[in-house]
Amino acid sequence: MVLEIFQDYPGFPGLFLACVYSGSFSTVSTAITAAASVTIEDYIKPAVKWDEKTLTWISRGLIVCYGVICILFSYISSKVGALFEATISLQSIVGGPLVGIYTLGILFPYANSVGALVGSNVGLAAIVWVFIGSRLYPTGKDFLNELSYSTDTCPSELMIGINSSVTTTNATIVTSTIINEPRVTKLYSLSFMLYSAFGFCWTVVIGILVSVATGGWKQRKTVDPRLLYHFFDHWIFGLLPRKFHCAMRCGLRDREALDGVKSTENDVSLHLFNKGTNR
Repeated sequence: MVLEIFQDYPGFPGLFLACVYSGSFSTVSTAITAAASVTIEDYIKPAVKWDEKTLTWISRGLIVCYGVICILFSYISSKVGALFEATISLQSIVGGPLVGIYTLGILFPYANSVGALVGSNVGLAAIVWVFIGSRLYPTGKDFLNELSYSTDTCPSELMIGINSSVTTTNATIVTSTIINEPRVTKLYSLSFMLYSAFGFCWTVVIGILVSVATGGWKQRKTVDPRLLYHFFDHWIFGLLPRKFHCAMRCGLRDREALDGVKSTENDVSLHLFNKGTNR
């Protein structure tokens, strides 16, 4: 389009491409450098005690590695089809497990770090699996709601020699699809708008199971209730029995009771302090 508009102006198409590439290169280079710096400061420095020269060379190597990863993602993006679908899919791959981790920490007092780590990895792997499968096995016609190719209502004089070939072709396509594609391809027909929900569910379910299996249920009473959001304490569920609310808190006291205990302890400490001062 740019070449067509500026075809009579020598140099303008090149200037336009130079502006586009310079803007994109500056953004990408900043992101790659920041990723390498974060890796050095947050992961490598706390683990090992190396001098600055060694860390500088490692940082340069990380910049090269992250650059290669960006190039690979660019190649993958060129194969995934529409830009909007690719953007939403890549965001959902990361966003679904990330929201699942926050949900585990806010709503479930027995969730621990092991459950969050395993759940997020499983959720991430599940989304990547479905995403790659959807590229290898495109969505079938039964999920696309395509219109019928039947020619029964067409005039017979116009369909001489065509109806049989169309029927044979459709039958061949359907037969080959049924034979070659495994049953799991129905899962690959999941809409890219639901990738984040798919990963979220896997993260939460696996995170809960692993947390309970690794002792999270025994450690739940050590969690401060004020750090959690008790969903069923909302006024919408006010008519439900109190036993139900206690069960949903997983044995934790409500915030009001904990605040009362804290205020009582503070009053006692203040009283003892004043009593000692008066002496």
